[in-house]
Amino acid sequence: MKKISITTLLLLLSVCASYQASAQITLYTQNFDSTLALPTGWYATPNSWYIDSSSGNASSGYTGASGLNNIVVKDSTTTPGIDTLITSGISTLGFDSITVEWGNRFSKHFADSGSSVSLYWTVNDTTWTNVVFTEDSNNSTWELDNAATPILLPSGAANHASLRLMYIADIHFGPSGTYRIDDLTVAGDSLHSTDTTTGIINIVDNGFARVYVNSNSNINISATQPLSEAVNIDIYDLTGRLITKRNMDSQNITINGGDLSKGMYLVKVSDHNNSLVTKILIK
Repeated sequence: MKKISITTLLLLLSVCASYQASAQITLYTQNFDSTLALPTGWYATPNSWYIDSSSGNASSGYTGASGLNNIVVKDSTTTPGIDTLITSGISTLGFDSITVEWGNRFSKHFADSGSSVSLYWTVNDTTWTNVVFTEDSNNSTWELDNAATPILLPSGAANHASLRLMYIADIHFGPSGTYRIDDLTVAGDSLHSTDTTTGIINIVDNGFARVYVNSNSNINISATQPLSEAVNIDIYDLTGRLITKRNMDSQNITINGGDLSKGMYLVKVSDHNNSLVTKILIK
């Protein structure tokens, strides 16, 4: 899973400066590059979807293509029938207008055999709802699916602790057909909320950490779960200039904000799998 990019952060900064409605913020990304095992929390029907690291099949040709690994299902080796691929839970808390996009490579022989892939979503792991989208051409070329237009999920996917996506491959045995996925991205529009006690406006808050400012201008950061790795703390002013950079090795850290000029700042809290951006006010 990738962290929020500098481009996205600068977009956030622009949004903060204007005090207007936010642009879509990336809530989750997965490029399958960290390991040949399924990502943590993902599930696939046994002997079906798997991570492919062969260089000749790496994603390319669309904006943001990460190359390297992707996840694939083959109609020549997978047992015919229904083969599912389910993501880990994705928090959409504090966000609406949830969208999904991914790069795919849909081969000619996969379609020739009658195999197809459909998408479903759930927020309760019980009721799965089909998502209608336009499948790209079966020309064995990497493209962003749905004609490079992010797929808007129904409003029920918004503001939930655990959105899951499920790809269902309806497999009919064929000679050599494949369906590949890379760079899965879930995004949303922020539901801005202001804490009048601390003067914080939450821009991105997926439950990963809490950031608040004391009356003495100390910036307090608390991870909501025990850390499995060091967490990066970056503080920016509203021009995008990096003011302070720290590492957090324990579940809590306090940064002295007394030397900062009064005004608004952005605090970015991130590790390998999570990223949170919060706007704070130093009085």
